[in-house]
Amino acid sequence: MAIIEALNLKGGIYMKKLISLLLVLCMVIGFSSMALAKVWDNEITVHALTRNTKWDGKRYSHTTEWQKYTATNGTVFLIYPQCYKPSTPLTYTYDLNDYNSRVQIPKKSENFWIEIISSFGSENLFSIEASNYIKVGFYYLPTKLRFRAHARSSKKPLGGRGSTKIKFHFNEVPIP
Repeated sequence: MAIIEALNLKGGIYMKKLISLLLVLCMVIGFSSMALAKVWDNEITVHALTRNTKWDGKRYSHTTEWQKYTATNGTVFLIYPQCYKPSTPLTYTYDLNDYNSRVQIPKKSENFWIEIISSFGSENLFSIEASNYIKVGFYYLPTKLRFRAHARSSKKPLGGRGSTKIKFHFNEVPIP
């Protein structure tokens, strides 16, 4: 604050000049705002929301419909690689209230990221289904993904709502 006062930037005109100078410097050194944020090809949000638990303890639950995404021709998703070709879709379910399940959630990578936006109530689950695997190198990778969420309201009478809101960020990767 003392530096700003010393430079007499309170007047506004000096602040505008300083910002203009910083923008020009950023353009000169090639700094782009796009470098600050990862750009994802696809994002899907699923949100299961329930009503409040009633006074008599009656709880509510909600499971969303499957949100589907199919890779374009010539691309795959780099998640859940298999050494063999699965004959049926593979479903992975994660319980956000269970530590052992939470640690199994795939870590953020270049091509897939799971963002947990909200998780409250007595049950918070989400599922990912991968299917239509094709061989790429030594592994089979999926070309179809489906996502859904489940929530249940609080266990206490007159308790709160249940909510599970998950955002899936993923990229399609071209098949070499």
